[in-house]
Amino acid sequence: VFALVTLQSLARGAADVSGVIHLDEASNVPASVIGVELEGVGHSIYGGGLYSQLIFDESFEDPKDVPPEGRTTPSPTVNSIVSMQSVGVPGTTLRHCDAQLYVTPRGIAPLEDYQYHIVPGLDGASGSVSFQSVDYPAYYIAPIDGAGPSAPVGGSGRLGVVDSRKYMAQPEKFTQLASFKRVPGLSNTSLSSFVAWDGRFISAAQNLSGVCSHAYPPISAGVWLETASSLLASRATWFDVAVGPSPPQGPSKHWKYTGVAQISEFEPFNGKVSLNLTCPEVGPSEAPCATASNMNMYRRGIAVRANSEYEGYLFLRNHRDTATSVAVSIAHAAPCTSECTLDKVTLNLEAGVNWTMFNITLTPTQSDSNAAFVVELPNYGSSVGLDMVFLEAGAWGRWNGMHLRHDVVERLLLNGGLKSIRFDGTSVVANPNYLWEHARGPAWLRPPRYGDVWYRYISNGFGLFDVLQLAELANLTFVTVGVNVRSESPESMANFVEYCFANTSTAYGRLREIDGHPAPYDARSIVIELGNEEAGDDYAARAVPIAQSMKDRLNLVAPAASEQLTWALAFNDWTKNWPLAADMVAAVGSMGKSDQLTWDQHDLGELGGLNAFDSHDKLAEWVRSLGWTSATPMYIGETNCAASRELCVGMPRALTYGRFTNAAARKGYVGSVSPAVWAYSTCDSEGTICGASDGKTDWPQASVIITPNDTIAQPSWYAHVMVAQNWGEVSLGVSANVSTCPQDGDSGVVDVVVLRNRTSPRIAVHITSSCSEEVAVELTLDGRATCKNGTFVGTVLHSNATSTVNSVQDPFHVVPRALSFSLQSGTLNILIPAMSLAVIPVCSPDVVV
Repeated sequence: VFALVTLQSLARGAADVSGVIHLDEASNVPASVIGVELEGVGHSIYGGGLYSQLIFDESFEDPKDVPPEGRTTPSPTVNSIVSMQSVGVPGTTLRHCDAQLYVTPRGIAPLEDYQYHIVPGLDGASGSVSFQSVDYPAYYIAPIDGAGPSAPVGGSGRLGVVDSRKYMAQPEKFTQLASFKRVPGLSNTSLSSFVAWDGRFISAAQNLSGVCSHAYPPISAGVWLETASSLLASRATWFDVAVGPSPPQGPSKHWKYTGVAQISEFEPFNGKVSLNLTCPEVGPSEAPCATASNMNMYRRGIAVRANSEYEGYLFLRNHRDTATSVAVSIAHAAPCTSECTLDKVTLNLEAGVNWTMFNITLTPTQSDSNAAFVVELPNYGSSVGLDMVFLEAGAWGRWNGMHLRHDVVERLLLNGGLKSIRFDGTSVVANPNYLWEHARGPAWLRPPRYGDVWYRYISNGFGLFDVLQLAELANLTFVTVGVNVRSESPESMANFVEYCFANTSTAYGRLREIDGHPAPYDARSIVIELGNEEAGDDYAARAVPIAQSMKDRLNLVAPAASEQLTWALAFNDWTKNWPLAADMVAAVGSMGKSDQLTWDQHDLGELGGLNAFDSHDKLAEWVRSLGWTSATPMYIGETNCAASRELCVGMPRALTYGRFTNAAARKGYVGSVSPAVWAYSTCDSEGTICGASDGKTDWPQASVIITPNDTIAQPSWYAHVMVAQNWGEVSLGVSANVSTCPQDGDSGVVDVVVLRNRTSPRIAVHITSSCSEEVAVELTLDGRATCKNGTFVGTVLHSNATSTVNSVQDPFHVVPRALSFSLQSGTLNILIPAMSLAVIPVCSPDVVV
């Protein structure tokens, strides 16, 4: 969206900032720098995002808890969900945040952060229990300073929630750290206290603040292990469990039911469970006797368009020995009193038939932004199993025949400017169930993923090979795919590269053909990244054998691909563990040419400028000292933000991105810059933005807001689009490319970079100004050029209120606008607004680079 408002340049006596563009001074810039991190955080893929699936919880794997009447049992049983309440600080309960444990007043959402599954002790000892996070099933309560395989057991005893997957090389150590013996409560023997392996008790220390104090005030105490004598002497608080057994599992919270609906573990079609929908034996004939309706995630509503086809499928099983029928419809959501159905089809089931796939096509007669997908049983006495339900727009609403929303893909591709995608991250390869073979084949046969770091359950309908196909069809320069070095084996990953790159005479090449992709994937455009944000001494021990196994298999079945494929390291602790990182470089480097290696770096919270490049410069210098000759030895897989929503998606973020890409162009060694968490879905019909994990508003990086029928870009995303559409492969020399603001006391800067493409003569001047007032810029062209004198139009993104963001209610508050400038006798004059990013197309240079 480009507004039609023009900001006229104003004449001035002298420029505030001046410089020279040297047309004969140029350096190479990677074409692939403009990238996107395609991680499913914020339901940007599944749950109303990129993936065209309109049904959320397609296989009924995301249940709700149904509290029993009169739950008063004072002592928990194993396998229940508990909250741990502080005796010494009344009204407070233990909660976790950013892997740390605190005591806070109960009631701050999400309430799951106060809850833990109490499970049989991981150490297997009699009377032992462990506490598993309800939100993050891979995490258990354990000492934080025992959180690495090389860390001392016990340490200070500060407790947190620790990722069990970091201990895959030493599982016996983690089982010790995460196991506690339950004993009569120290303060109330009718309750329980918990003792660690070393005899210390779970306790609380007063007056401790921490990284989460800004999010969950007030924090009353931190959580530690203490001896009983210390507790009694200091009168410190301790925890007793005062909540009873776990509530039973009920039907999915994303579906609504009439009749009898039960989650069943008996032979589901896919995943762990299916839905049983049952009618009473007798009843009135004029109404359906049982229904299941879905309105997408959190029942936010399914948007449908009148007289347009919607296609899908579902799997049904008849539990009775008599034939029956099932009606499937798109309907107005409740409350609706008459003529609710917009279109309906009837499916006939034979007596006792097992799981059967039914394809459906529905054409609603009216548009509705809050519709529902409804499955009805019209026959009393019938009982039907339901699983793997899928519905999407017809070809009119999908991109290039894929199961992707057309409007969302167009937004993702930056109006044609996107060059690279990274499909990796915590929500991808950190899941122990993330295996490449689970991502291949038809979506209805792919098993769901459980225990994801952000969500308890996630669909596998969009995955690794869908990303590769998207990259192919969009003609991207390269695509990075992460592999799970903690769950995959060397043999399974050797099979993976055979599947991707071998011809159809091999077993796995033939399997790829059966799955619908006869030709091998283009290894020249693919980067295989070994893990994500890896830390710990076991990374090399796991990653190197996997990488070597892939290389060996490629040398046998696809030697050309072996020479073309790029490998990426994801070892984040290189500055803390230089010898181990050097060993990793040497081991992986021996597998191929030095230009087949790259290093993934992530920038966390870099809002104010370019501090991250200090570290990147050191890394680039170091890897080159090890013999790394690649022109781009590094790519930045994620640029993250953990501050407020306004800082993370508003003009401050847009300006940071402008400066970051300017720096990448001047440096020349960065292969890609990919903003993390590119989009969030909305979680209800009012447009509330989902957080990174279920029910939360955390990690507010919603560069694009995806609603059921629209996409809304934030200032940070418009900056991405502007840079992408004018990016070049050549950076021209610019004198005084970073200048201070002319106003006294203004700490901002004016940052200029000039780019051009080898295939296009146009010059694009990128100017980022963080000055608090407008700035007059004068740039002189030095060298041969063919330029017309006159007044021309560029594009500017700016806002006088830096806290302003776009929203569902006001989607075009901050958008790119036209900006006029003059060019006379080789001199460019332009007035740059305060706090703005401008892109200025200049002229056709008569110079060959």
